Parts: sequence; C-alpha cells; structure tokens
Amino acid sequence: MLMISPRMTTTHEKQCPPSLLSFFIYNPKFGPREGEEEKKILFYHPSEVDKNEKIRNVGLCEAIVQFTRTFCPTKPAKSLHTQKNRQFFHEAEESFWMVMVVSNPVIEKVNKDGTRVPEYQEDELLDTVYGAVIRQCYCMYKLFNGTFAKSMEAGGIDHLQQRLQKFFYRYLQTLHLQSCDLLDVFGGISFFPLDKMTYLKIQSFVNRMEESLDLVKYTAFLYNDQLIWSGLEQDDMRILYKYLTTSLFPRQLEPELIGRDSPGRGGITVSLNHYGRFLTGPYDINNPELVVRFPRIFVNTDSACEELHLIVYKAMSAVVCFLINASVELTREFCQRLDNLVGPQLTLLASDICEQFNTNKRLSAADEDEEIIVKAMTDYWVVGKKSDQRELYVILNQKNANLIEVNEEVKKLCAMQFNNIFFLD
Repeated sequence: MLMISPRMTTTHEKQCPPSLLSFFIYNPKFGPREGEEEKKILFYHPSEVDKNEKIRNVGLCEAIVQFTRTFCPTKPAKSLHTQKNRQFFHEAEESFWMVMVVSNPVIEKVNKDGTRVPEYQEDELLDTVYGAVIRQCYCMYKLFNGTFAKSMEAGGIDHLQQRLQKFFYRYLQTLHLQSCDLLDVFGGISFFPLDKMTYLKIQSFVNRMEESLDLVKYTAFLYNDQLIWSGLEQDDMRILYKYLTTSLFPRQLEPELIGRDSPGRGGITVSLNHYGRFLTGPYDINNPELVVRFPRIFVNTDSACEELHLIVYKAMSAVVCFLINASVELTREFCQRLDNLVGPQLTLLASDICEQFNTNKRLSAADEDEEIIVKAMTDYWVVGKKSDQRELYVILNQKNANLIEVNEEVKKLCAMQFNNIFFLD
C-alpha cells in the first residue's frame, strides 16, 4: 500500500524539496581521548566543512546516541527532529555509526509587503522512509566492498577511509531524496509475470549454462528490468537488483538509444541469431591486448563473505548475471566462449519471452480487471486496482483533488513503478 501526499503551491509560493546537508561515518572507539576526536571520523560529506565543525557535529551525534541508551540500552536513537532538518542514525556494524542529515521541505510564502517567510514542513519527512535510505547506503557499500571490519582487517583505518571516500563520493550523488517514498522502505523486487512453460524454458537455460560454464556459482535472470530467476539469497539479490535497475541498466540505455556499437562485441556486425553483449567487463573481447576485468561484489557477508566476479550479459530485453568466485582469473578466451555459447541461446529465449508475454497479455480476461476509487470522510482518496491477479492500493492525501486528477495520479504511478503489471487504462 502506498501513501502519496502531493502539496499544491500557488504562484506566490516557492517550494524547496528535501536535500542532503551532510553524511558522515564515525567510530567512537578510534578517538577515545581528548584531543583525538578527529580520529573518530572515517568519512565526512561535504569534505570542505571545517575540521572543528566536523568534530562538533560528530560529538553531538555521539552524545545523543549515548543519552538515549540510558533509557533503552538495546535501542538507541534512530532520528532527531528539528525545525530545519532531520538527522538519521544507523549503527551499520558494532561501533560503526552512519549519520545522514536531511533538510526539511520548505515553502516560502510571500507577505503583502513582498518579504518571503519560510514555512518548514517538518511532518513531510517519514522516519521509516529515510531510515531505510541510510540502511540502503550501507548495503550498497557492502555489496561492492564487503564489511567495514573486513576493510580494517585488510589494511587498517587508512584502507577503510580510502574505500569509504572512493565509494560514497560517487554514490551520494545518486541519492534523490526528494523522490524517496515507501517503495524505498520495502526494497522490493519487481518480478516479471510468466506462464509455466516459458518459466521452465528459462530454468532449463540457466541449468545448461551453469553446467557448460562450470565456473559459475550463482545465476540471476531478468527481463525488462524485472527478475525471473535467482540463485542468490534474497537479501543479496535485493540489493544487487537495486544496483542493476537504478545504476547499471540506465547507464547502458543511452548508448543503445543513439545506436552505438554494442559493447563487448568489438564492433562486429550482430547476426540475426546473436544480439548478445557484455554490460560489465571488456568492451572488445576480440582485442588480445585488452585487460579482462569485471566488477567484484560481496555476498553472504554475515557468514562466509564470498567475493565474486559480476558478469552481466544482455541480449535484446533479457539479461543474465553470472557470479564467479573472485579467486578465479578470467581470461579473454573465457569471455569469447561465454559470448559464443550464451549469445545465440539468450537471443532466442528473449524472443520467445516477448512473444509469449504479448500473447498472454492479449488473452488476459478484461472483465477480471477491476478498479475502484473512494473518497473518505477525512478527505483522503483510496484507490484499489486489480489486474492480472495483482492488486494495488493507493492512498492519496490531496484534499482539493477531483476524480479526474486522482485517476491521472494513479496512472502516472503505475506507468512509473508498475509497468507491465497493470494494464488498465
């Protein structure tokens, strides 16, 4: 169930959405003595902030956490509300604290004399939403770097600080705090609807590939950016899915739209039965001088902490991810073998999935689809939508909206978040 709270502004008002004010990571054990407070700070954004201000801000957060522990030792503070901003705290690992400070949304109203008066919308930020965002920050870091403790074991504090700086310098630029909603809380995976026979074809394909490419440890299969099959644990697949759909796939979309040669095929003309290409790894598998390098990810970090090569391979709208132990050295010959083996079969399978899905879509009984829109006495709108045996419920807090506006809002939501699931107009 989703709750949407759009706010109407007049031409005399200016609305400022929430934004990231600061983000930092500290460990209180690293600077226990007076005069060593700076040693606690492992990462701080923005970096240009004065050293003394960094120390003050970290010290304040540390004091808040310790103070709340006196009331509930097992559940320290998760957030701090003020008029202008909100701070979120997350103990990612023992004694490793992450803090995110987000500005409250502001509406600047214009008085009769022309002066602007800020009105802070303190209730617009939901702790559950932005608490989930900071936890996702850690999960995404852990996917590509392993735990903080593992980095410490590999090279001490300096090594950890370098890892944090390299990762979060880029990752924080991708946060869109103004568009965060309850979907971030669930961290869900969108599954592609398929009939049983087509699903069995995909499972058979995965089994054949894992048998032929005996180095493969885990496999995941997606179509139209939606998951169909995964051999990973659910928590690992959830964060990998987020990376694929919000980072890797969008980066690959622009070259496709402008018609650039497919990466990984070395500029060779694609045959009718082979549209396969690598989304990660070497650009030209036919270049003998090219270094073969794939990104590495960490899974099962709570137990074995496996480090794996991430090979992402695409044909048409189908994507298959192969995960191989990082201790194995991957060669150009292996990439060529994978390309020759997977490319034609994945191309054919992608074509079958598209044909079968379009057939099922046409045959789905329209009279089984339903939609209901109700306005509650508290001025909330409640929308229920059923399509293809799936149900969606949306609550909109938009007091002055009419039926047409509510219907348009839900259509936009379905087009943006639930494409290929709800077919009602």
